[in-house]
Amino acid sequence: MSGLHRELDPAAIARFQTLLEESQQKLESGAISSLRSGRLQHAPAFGLTDPGAARAGEYRQAAEIVWNDLQGMKNTLGRLRSGLDEALARHSESEAANVEELRTADSQRER
Repeated sequence: MSGLHRELDPAAIARFQTLLEESQQKLESGAISSLRSGRLQHAPAFGLTDPGAARAGEYRQAAEIVWNDLQGMKNTLGRLRSGLDEALARHSESEAANVEELRTADSQRER
């Protein structure tokens, strides 16, 4: 077998899961909370003039984009955490498959 060495490190995954969870909580308690119910929930006053009305529309559109992006980030963090949970749950199965894959690759290279 070649010098390749692959090993799942459950402790490293746990540390990464903690980082993802902290990032998700920070996002939820910070920007998302501020947009939902905090000081950022109110649009600035742009006035009643035509340019002001146009700016208000641009602001609403930008705020919607930011909100959707934040929700997307939050969902992505959650999906990453779920994927890591699944990887840990299937650790031995995936390690056996990895070893077999490496053996197959090595035998094909030796031919």
